[in-house]
Amino acid sequence: MKFTGTIMQTAMIFHEVNVSLYDALETMTEIEAGRVPLVVLPLIPLMQNGENADVIQRWLAMAATAKVDARRNSLALMARIFAEASDCAPTWNKAMEGWNMQRSLVWEQLERDVMKSVQVKILADQEKLREKILIRRKFGRKRWLVHWLRF
Repeated sequence: MKFTGTIMQTAMIFHEVNVSLYDALETMTEIEAGRVPLVVLPLIPLMQNGENADVIQRWLAMAATAKVDARRNSLALMARIFAEASDCAPTWNKAMEGWNMQRSLVWEQLERDVMKSVQVKILADQEKLREKILIRRKFGRKRWLVHWLRF
């Protein structure tokens, strides 16, 4: 984006990286040294040795240093998602049992909304089925087909 009347501009440059080529232990050492940002921490399960028990314990210790609970929870949630993607979810989930993870209020509300909409759809489908059965009983099999096609 260029600012009008000035020579200043802003730009975003993206660099795609295949994190599965990196070693989890080396990356964590780089994070501790401050050479790699903490936001890379959730990607550890995708890396080589990402399912290693020592790596996971070190990850938990590093994530626990996050000062804000919400950030700690976000790191854990994203790590679990990436662990599932790299087929090491059971190891990560077991290690995170009892770890300080709170459920998001937004996520819980979303779950309730989805469940409510599913229930409403099921009830509507049941009502349509009841109507079709009543029409079939009332008009018989041949006439039922004509009435059923009208729905």
